[in-house]
Amino acid sequence: MLGLLAGGVAPVCAQDRNQTAAMTHFEMQRYIGRWYEIAHLPGKAEKQCVSDGIVLYAEGDKPGGFQFVAACRRKDNSTDSINRSGRAQDTRGDGRLELRPFWPFWTKYWVFAVGPNYEWALAGTPNHKQLWILSRQTTLPAEVLAEIKSRAAAEGFYTAKLVMTTQTAQKAVGPDVIGH
Repeated sequence: MLGLLAGGVAPVCAQDRNQTAAMTHFEMQRYIGRWYEIAHLPGKAEKQCVSDGIVLYAEGDKPGGFQFVAACRRKDNSTDSINRSGRAQDTRGDGRLELRPFWPFWTKYWVFAVGPNYEWALAGTPNHKQLWILSRQTTLPAEVLAEIKSRAAAEGFYTAKLVMTTQTAQKAVGPDVIGH
């Protein structure tokens, strides 16, 4: 998780960092399930993580609600995880979601894009401080990853600071509460 983005893909920067927009026609039912973290913008929450980032989404008990669990492996091989309640920000049916870090506060968590079959996702915060590239598989083809990075840059994210997440062959970290 801590390895910096390197290789043949040049970082791309958007001209206007205020272009951010959540995707329209978002289908939460298709988003539910297990996701593997492919890359992220470094943030406080991920400082201790070194590999095996996963995110699990489950249906909540209220309409438009969901449960969010993120987990990763630390240097000492222990697991770091968080569990949050989530909800749609409004009833538009777009990718504008919110997570509750603690009562009574909500934080914005937007889905900017997904693959045609919800096989990958680009999610983050509209203030450009957090970003995750997620996949249903532990890896993405290089050309798909390059396309997602271009989309992130078009949304105003500084993709040169993306950190690639190592997914090992070990058993997945975190609770196995959702199949996918």
